Amino acid sequence: MLTDTSPDVRRCSMLRSISCALAVGGGSVGLLVLVGGWILGFSSLLSIIPGAASMKVNTALGLIVVASAILLDRGTQSQRRLAQLCATLVILISLASFCRETLDNK
Repeated sequence: MLTDTSPDVRRCSMLRSISCALAVGGGSVGLLVLVGGWILGFSSLLSIIPGAASMKVNTALGLIVVASAILLDRGTQSQRRLAQLCATLVILISLASFCRETLDNK
């Protein structure tokens, strides 16, 4: 049985904290690109490197929804179900993007 001071518990706690921080960072990037770049029209927010490919709306939405799923997964039972719904939504966004790219290239 693991105690609160065992190395495994501390390691898991640290990794959870890191995953939450990365989720907030990724979700923030997605939100910044979606709102600032696509909705408000600041083209400089669409691409990190000038002249490189821009982040698409579905990618920004995917980042926001994935970040939400990661953050909600640590909560109550209803929050975990919402996290599962978010994960399903990410899969659907990914499938729709894949189908669009596949059909556009034919």
